[in-house]
Amino acid sequence: MKKITFFLLCAVMGIGAMCAQTDVAGSGSKKVSLKIEELVTIDGSQYVLVNNEYADLYMAKDVSGTFAVPASVNYGGKSYPVKNIRGMAFMESGTTSVSTSGTLEGVWSNAFTDARALQSVSLAEGVKMIEEGAFDSKTLQDIFVIDSNKYFAAVKGVLYNKEMTRLHSYPAGKRGASFTVPSTVQTIGKKAFSSCQLTSVTLPSSVKVIEERAFEYCNNLESFAFGPNVTQIDAAVFSNCNSLSSVSIPASLTKIGVSAFGGCTALTAFTVASANPVFSAINGVLFSKDKKKLLVCPSGISGTYAIPEGTVEIGHSAFDSCEKIKNITFAKSVTKLDSLCFYNCKFRSIVIPNTIKEIPYGCFLYCNSMRDVTFSESLTTIGERAFEGCFALQDLTVPDKVVSIDKWAFSGCTGLSGDITLGKSLTSIGNNAFIGANPRRIYCRSRIPCALDYQSFDFSYFFDSCDVYVPRGCADAYQNASGWEVFFNIYEYDVVFKGDLNGDSEVDITDANILMNIVLGKDSASKYNGRADVDGNGIVDITDVNATLNIVLGK
Repeated sequence: MKKITFFLLCAVMGIGAMCAQTDVAGSGSKKVSLKIEELVTIDGSQYVLVNNEYADLYMAKDVSGTFAVPASVNYGGKSYPVKNIRGMAFMESGTTSVSTSGTLEGVWSNAFTDARALQSVSLAEGVKMIEEGAFDSKTLQDIFVIDSNKYFAAVKGVLYNKEMTRLHSYPAGKRGASFTVPSTVQTIGKKAFSSCQLTSVTLPSSVKVIEERAFEYCNNLESFAFGPNVTQIDAAVFSNCNSLSSVSIPASLTKIGVSAFGGCTALTAFTVASANPVFSAINGVLFSKDKKKLLVCPSGISGTYAIPEGTVEIGHSAFDSCEKIKNITFAKSVTKLDSLCFYNCKFRSIVIPNTIKEIPYGCFLYCNSMRDVTFSESLTTIGERAFEGCFALQDLTVPDKVVSIDKWAFSGCTGLSGDITLGKSLTSIGNNAFIGANPRRIYCRSRIPCALDYQSFDFSYFFDSCDVYVPRGCADAYQNASGWEVFFNIYEYDVVFKGDLNGDSEVDITDANILMNIVLGKDSASKYNGRADVDGNGIVDITDVNATLNIVLGK
């Protein structure tokens, strides 16, 4: 027998599952309890002895055939009741059948994950806690529960709570193409049908809620009827159901969780009951009832998608894994992008309209085919992880109104090996914002060095090989600024701004007067090399004067 003793102080390690905090006499001060765990090997399996009181089965990797979880184990002359099966306990185990004893109380999440030969699990009367995903084995065909168990029941190998109101687990390896949920069930539990082989599931009218990831990776599921009384489906319920081609939203369904249909690559259309008070559909794409918020674009849509006029907001994860869309065009009405809205898309370029002022968290996360980004001229903030993992990006120009680039914004953009231009209003670049990038040149348009956080750039890698260009007269300021001083090569250059007609690197009332003279025919626009066309429409007129005045006024 082997042993390893662990002293787990949550006050130091922050491991909440291994300790408890109690309020001492209502004073508000916390007493931290220390849990002592000892890992021992008994009869080829590993157990954790907890506080010298009981044992949890920790690892039964090397067992095969039929395995009975013992009621107790003996160690050092003492008997310990076995109370729990911990997560990953049967990972890569060759056992085909597992049974439990009356002392077992809990089965942790992922307890049977990757049990490569498992066919059945039998639960005794003491089991009262089973976490979601506990039976995540693709070969498992049946779950059995002794009739005397007060908390769970099994019918034809499918696990329910005792009252049969909640379907807990449908074994992923269970044979059969279709399944009808019993009429008593009101809730489909978390990961209940995960990775099952069913092609169809029929829900009774009693079902109201489908919880997180309930049908994830059900790759044979071709269609799904929600039933007339389903009111809520949670996050990632149908994620990566690659055969699901159409979904009909009933009038009763009023809540759909984030990425509920993410990665459903065959899904091309939603239909919505006209009586639904919350949702609608436009050309198969799911919208809010008023059609102002785009909620879910089916992952099977391909080619070019034009966001329809009237759309104001793109919802959280709306285009999650829409890998077949090669081009997206925005309506002029769009003013807001939500977090992760284009996560894992594969378009090669994007033009962000001037109506957008903020790119939120993870907006283009892992869009690893995207080579070019044209930013909104109104943009002020590039959020955390906004372009992380976009390793096809080669050059980057940050608009002049952007004030901050948040942490990890362009991390992992290993293709950024050309030029990075930072706008004149930039005041801060967050931690690891450009980690992994290797630009040849960085052009800074601001006369005041922006604040750099720890590892805003990958200083350890390219600070001696990247040339930094700063406005004329500002080299000393950058060379003495925190973070910037590590760059070996800092040069000055003439910064040109649209609207800066007198060449002083500022746009002010003097420039507005010059523009007015051009409009009145007293001066020529040609000698200003395009700087007079402030609004970029190819014509120098009174609108350019107004645009310049707006800059002067801070609008």
